[in-house]
Amino acid sequence: MLPGLGHLVLGKRKRGVHLLLYTLIILTVLLGRWDRFIHAFATAAIDQWVAALFLIVSLVAAVWFSVRDVRRLVRQPEPAREGKSPL
Repeated sequence: MLPGLGHLVLGKRKRGVHLLLYTLIILTVLLGRWDRFIHAFATAAIDQWVAALFLIVSLVAAVWFSVRDVRRLVRQPEPAREGKSPL
């Protein structure tokens, strides 16, 4: 499951698109530079370690937030607001 897809299914387009785009960007960077990502852990350069760990932590955080938020939305749906456009 990609973060944001559950939000899109539940009708929370803005939050879903933000999470989905963020995840796709992180995955694109990670997979596009896979050789450099793996090489970062073989070097002693702290800046490469920090960058590689940031990619991992941010991807895990996006998944965690998405799952937690979708569970909350399923348990307690937000009441409909009057006077606001659904777009």
